[in-house]
Amino acid sequence: MNKIKIFALFYAMLNLTKPLFASDFKHEEVYGAYLKLDHFDFRYVRKSDDYAGFKFDASKLGTGFPLRFYVGNLNFSKAISRLKSPSYPSAINPLSTNCIFYDETAVSLPSKSSASKTLSTAICYKDAVSVLEFIADENEALSVTLSRDFEDCDYIKLSAALTWMSFFLEPKVQNSWKLSSPFFTGFRANAFYGEFLVKIPLVNTKIGIGAVENPFNTVRFFSTLEADIHYGPFSLSSRAFASDNLFLARKEAFLTPSSKSEKHVLEINVNPKLRFYEKGFSFEAGLAGFYDCSILSEGYNPELSEKISAGAAARMGFGKNSIYLLYKMQNITEDDVKHGATVKYTHDFKKLKLGFSSNTVFTQNEDPKKSTVTETALIYVYPHDFPITYGSVSVCSEFKDSRVRTKANMSASGEIMAKKVKFLAKLTVSTVLEVE
Repeated sequence: MNKIKIFALFYAMLNLTKPLFASDFKHEEVYGAYLKLDHFDFRYVRKSDDYAGFKFDASKLGTGFPLRFYVGNLNFSKAISRLKSPSYPSAINPLSTNCIFYDETAVSLPSKSSASKTLSTAICYKDAVSVLEFIADENEALSVTLSRDFEDCDYIKLSAALTWMSFFLEPKVQNSWKLSSPFFTGFRANAFYGEFLVKIPLVNTKIGIGAVENPFNTVRFFSTLEADIHYGPFSLSSRAFASDNLFLARKEAFLTPSSKSEKHVLEINVNPKLRFYEKGFSFEAGLAGFYDCSILSEGYNPELSEKISAGAAARMGFGKNSIYLLYKMQNITEDDVKHGATVKYTHDFKKLKLGFSSNTVFTQNEDPKKSTVTETALIYVYPHDFPITYGSVSVCSEFKDSRVRTKANMSASGEIMAKKVKFLAKLTVSTVLEVE
């Protein structure tokens, strides 16, 4: 017998551009629905545009054939995402969870947080040890991914994945008479990305190698490395990205399948962590360091930008209490060094969870007039067994020279379950006040 789950979502945001209770305001509405059967999923989200998609799982019809069909505004991860954006994000999160091995396929249905996606279709074959994916979208991009696990014994796990993508690079068009980069006509290009994963006791490693065809019959290369060493409560995670510009005398950015200009030359992230759990008590602490070298101006005498960021964080839980501390420094080698400090405290009462957080961001500059301080205070609550599942009040003030800009937000979320239909709703009201 089919299990049916139906979700309905309504999200409304009111943004008052004048002081609170002003008559002029902007609003944004997001709503959608989610229908789930044993073998069929459907999602619809309305934001600035309509996003919809469905998944049909043939393996749950009793045929035993592990085939899935996807159609709609789909999301993609894994190798597809890496080819479109080869370098890693520079966000500092000392307590992040390192995820090297993937379980599911690279395709997922749209959600309320999804950005604008093109129409796509995908066919995925997944059995116990291998995955084969065919993906095509309305921009005439095609991709094929083949991955397989190899398990020789209990002490080692090997996995390999190879992705080929065919896409169309739009012609370079520029109105200025002086071109910042050479003009080229549009053409169909190819890209490849291979991943090799090794898991042995205490160590996980993933190595990726990519190649992207670019204008003027050139092929550009990049590589990635992720490693995770863990022993007892201690773990050390690291990741690195390097493009072929690291070895070329002439530094030049290259285009990715998303038409993004990849200017990163070298990235290195190191993240040691300590986790300790005991009955009624937990403790986590971590450090994070990030190095990024990027191209500012191309050529045989290139100008490179080197940025260093670092952070430290700790989280402690005891009884019904939780404390989180974070301090980070971004762009340490730049003129504008950004310091950030976050403190969060939560207590779980019998009928609700109550929390408070404070976030301070200080941008340091040699010119005192360009230095800024931003302070954000937030009080939030999670009621138990109540239609309103989340509520918050936040105040954010920015201090720059003699100017103060304050923004206040009030937000509430709720859900009502009526038999097999769940209704979700969220309302946000905000106001901005500036004082000279």
